[in-house]
Amino acid sequence: STFSQTEPRAAAAWQVKRYDINASIADRVLSATAVLNLQNVGNGAGTRLTLRINDAAEVTAVQLNGATAIFTKGQEALGTSKNLQRIIVNLPSIQPNATFSVKVDYKLKIDENSGLNAISPLGSQFLPLSFWYPTPNSHYAPRGADFAPFKLTVNSTEPLISSGTGSGTSFEQKLNGQPFFLSGSWETVEAKGVTVFLPKGAGEFEKQRAGELATLMAEASTFTASLLGTAPSIPLRIVAVRRGSGFADAGTVLLDYAAFRRQKIDSLTAMSIADSVVKIWLGNAKLVRGEGYGVIREGLSRFVATQFLEKQFGKPTADAERFRQMTAYATVARNDAPFNIVSPL
Repeated sequence: STFSQTEPRAAAAWQVKRYDINASIADRVLSATAVLNLQNVGNGAGTRLTLRINDAAEVTAVQLNGATAIFTKGQEALGTSKNLQRIIVNLPSIQPNATFSVKVDYKLKIDENSGLNAISPLGSQFLPLSFWYPTPNSHYAPRGADFAPFKLTVNSTEPLISSGTGSGTSFEQKLNGQPFFLSGSWETVEAKGVTVFLPKGAGEFEKQRAGELATLMAEASTFTASLLGTAPSIPLRIVAVRRGSGFADAGTVLLDYAAFRRQKIDSLTAMSIADSVVKIWLGNAKLVRGEGYGVIREGLSRFVATQFLEKQFGKPTADAERFRQMTAYATVARNDAPFNIVSPL
């Protein structure tokens, strides 16, 4: 017989059940109100909530269940060059399994555009890794970021793209996702239930490639459903971008515009699409949480995506992709931490 016991570690206290964010953009400033519905999933009563947001955000007010709350600010270091801002809110005693809501009013000025957040006359984009909205858990924590259903409304004159179902300038995501949005001027290509958004003025060659990528995404969804069950009811989108390519969540994938100008679909693009599709099952439809959850969300999804590449393009293509993965991992293997404490990011 072999005996073992779990190590005593602090359990997660707060779980986001839903985000409701209203935002507007003017003069390079994002002004927003975020309402978070939270649940105490810890083992005891909670009396303090810590939210994390971009270090440049100016938080002006916090409300707890509709009443003004007292809060303080602090910093959390991410490595040597980046900090997060902590918003620490005093709570009455919140018992286990109890729910409550927190409303945060804030402004975020964007001094310099990047792939994570950008404001320009041609359009704007805010991705989760810019920490543009308040949330309890950091992407860099062993338990990973917070995923939850959300409703996002952005006062934008340009068409808006996010994940979930869109209506005008609002998007509602019923699966577990992360709030993000892009605005701009687009042309659309539809194929097999997948919508591809291309910049205005895209040529026929780019549109043809968009149709092929949409077909690939639909086939990846069919393959994953054969392994993991019925496909979740969710719109599938591919968005051509010049910044922020590689990001994907809850059925929306951002690809570099150059991918639409290549003579054929490259393996990196195919893997990005397939991997993002598998994560709809492993993380969006079924919430995957806890220390070491990256083994499932990141590891298993990549394994299934590689299986799809083998079916779609043959064993030599899949073997080349596995070799690339092993080579990438070899550079960090000797310094890699145990899976239960390493950041999924």
